Formats: sequence, structure tokens, C-alpha cells
Amino acid sequence: MKTYFRKIGRGLAGILNFNGRMALHDFWPYAVTVVLVLYGLGSLVGVWLQFELSQRLGMGAWFGGPYELDGRQAEEVLAYMQDMFRLVVPFAAISMAVHVIPLAAAIVRRLHDTGRTGFWILMPLPFGVLGIYVMDRLFSRFPALMEIETHAREVDPVIFAFIGEIFMAVGVALAWLAALIVLIILLCGKSKPQADRFGPPPVPL
Repeated sequence: MKTYFRKIGRGLAGILNFNGRMALHDFWPYAVTVVLVLYGLGSLVGVWLQFELSQRLGMGAWFGGPYELDGRQAEEVLAYMQDMFRLVVPFAAISMAVHVIPLAAAIVRRLHDTGRTGFWILMPLPFGVLGIYVMDRLFSRFPALMEIETHAREVDPVIFAFIGEIFMAVGVALAWLAALIVLIILLCGKSKPQADRFGPPPVPL
């Protein structure tokens, strides 16, 4: 257990150090811990948003039961959901940044340890940025889609555009996942036993 905490401490201490190398057995305990902690925090935020939305819709939405809204309540819920959708894209961008900041330097050093340049870390980035853009386009259409019953003819083009963007979002997500898998495979590579252009082999804990 002490060794585990030393690995975490070494990873945090090198959060801004993009030089040198990081051994396989030092990288993964740190990386997995960071991802799990951030995923847990993100899940708590998601549960809170769901709870807030269920309160606006009525407790039936939270427990899966029926609920009814009068006209004024429906307008309030629509306004709240529009506000919530405006937060989705900034939240996704912030979440991506929060994951990248504590992991970027460790990933670069791990790539160095396999003899590869740290620029491999950028492979999933274009798909992540494109995915956030497509999400922004999708959620910007939700207000019009929510009013489909009263403006059916006017929103028909919006529906077709929305469906097309859903397919685009799925394609971008798959491309991002493929790039991430390739990066993970590279991060699992064996350490170079000899010193190279990135420095000497890392000293084990």
C-alpha cells in the first residue's frame, strides 16, 4: 500500500513535467486512480442534475412513475431544460480538460519510456473536439424539438438535421474510441532498457 501511494505521489509531483520517462508499473496505478476519481466526481454531478430535473418534473420522473404538468409548469420545465442543455457542452469541455491536465505529462513520459514521441497523445484530441462541437449542435436543436407538437411543420427540417447529427455524433464517438484504444495499446508498450533521447530508464520505486 505504501508503494501504491508513492506511485500516486510521484505522478502528482510530475503533473507538469513532460520530460523524461515513466515506467509501466508506475504509470497505470496513477492513471487508473485519476480516471476513477474524476469519473466518480462526474457521476455525482450527473446524479445531482438528474435529481434537479426530476424535482422540476415531479417525483414521478425520478421514480419512473407517471406525472402531469399544467401549461405553466410545462413552460417552466422547458425553460429549465434549455438552461441545462446550455451547460452540457461547457461541462463536457471542462470534463475533458480536467482529465487531460493530471494525465498529460504522465502519458507523455510513458510514451517516452517506450521510445515514442509524446505527440502520440494528440491522436484522440481532434475527435474529442469535434465531438464537443457536434454535441453543441445537437443540444442547440432541443428547444425546437421540444415544441414539435405546436410547430410540427416548421421543425421538420430540424428533425432531419437532428437525426443526421446523431449519426455524425456516433461516428465521431467511434473514431475517438478507436484512437483512444490505439493510445492505450501504445501506453502498454515495454520499457526501453537502455537510455535513449528521452533520458535514462526510470528508477523503480
